[in-house]
Amino acid sequence: MLVFTSRFGHKSLAEAVVEAFKKAGWQTDVFYHSFEGAGFFYNFTYMFFPTIFQPIFELTSKKSLRNVIKRYSKIIKSKEIEAKVRQYQPDLVISTYFLFNYKIEELKKKHGFKFINLITDPRTFNLLNLSKKAEANLAYDSKTKKDLIAAFKAKPEKISATGWLVRERFYKKGKRKVSDKERMTILVCGGSLGTGAILKFLPLFLNFRKNLKLIIVAGKSKILYQTVKLFEEIVEIQKETTKKTVKLEVHRFTSKIDRLIAEADLVAGKAGPNLLFETVAAGKPFLALTHIHGQENGNLEIIKEKGLGWVAETTKEAKAVLAKIASDPKFLAQKVETVLKEREINLLSAEKMVAIAERLSVDSR
Repeated sequence: MLVFTSRFGHKSLAEAVVEAFKKAGWQTDVFYHSFEGAGFFYNFTYMFFPTIFQPIFELTSKKSLRNVIKRYSKIIKSKEIEAKVRQYQPDLVISTYFLFNYKIEELKKKHGFKFINLITDPRTFNLLNLSKKAEANLAYDSKTKKDLIAAFKAKPEKISATGWLVRERFYKKGKRKVSDKERMTILVCGGSLGTGAILKFLPLFLNFRKNLKLIIVAGKSKILYQTVKLFEEIVEIQKETTKKTVKLEVHRFTSKIDRLIAEADLVAGKAGPNLLFETVAAGKPFLALTHIHGQENGNLEIIKEKGLGWVAETTKEAKAVLAKIASDPKFLAQKVETVLKEREINLLSAEKMVAIAERLSVDSR
């Protein structure tokens, strides 16, 4: 089996795919490409102006733009992709990034492998996410499946609702340190790249409560990291002038995010799908402070619809939620109950995916 993937969240999904198939006894290999040139504008909006991505996302519904993207995707790393297929001669190819799909569809005719495509936006998607030539498209839930069929006239048998795939280590419950049992811990994440949109919320945590451990992950952004380090100095000054104690811990991009989520009582930040469902896997509520407008709009709907936490994208809204959490322990505990229901659904996603692949493998014999 071959898995084709790109950076950050897509790579996290690919790692979860490989983990599931290796556990089931499949031989796997991965082809990774970062698409740096194509991602420059996306990276810029992600880090500095997440609200302006909405019109760009809407443009992808235009057939003319999709044709341009299709031609581009067939050129990028074309020889390397085909060489990998020739070398490995896979029975199955899985894609976790849409820019690979058109080339994979082309190679599928020549090499005869089966193709599974992951719909990597759980609720807000466009035609680029779907592969009508794949044997299976894995969607987040039954609503997403229904919407895909209605919007793109996709064949129902080519779409399966499997839940969101998360690496196993996120399901392991963390043990709180004895010294932190009386101190609430909040993890604030700016996403893998690091979005500056979280900065306006940081002063709220200084007035949250007496005992607070605040963990901030700045991602790949050097600017965000340096700014948060300045905030760290403000926290130290506050300790000297008030009786409040805020313990602050600052990280750059880390591959150990599962450990930080396990340590937290609440995770807050950019509502990307992987961070959201990794938080759910750990049984923790999520506070959405920002999102990439357009492709992540649906993530906010999911949080509200399934009771996975709160959406508070203004300081006024966030202040109200944090004040309620600080004053009423049941307010947080009630969300944990609904989060655990979603956790149980997603626990089965890897098993469902492997079962689909094994059925396709049997059908091809």
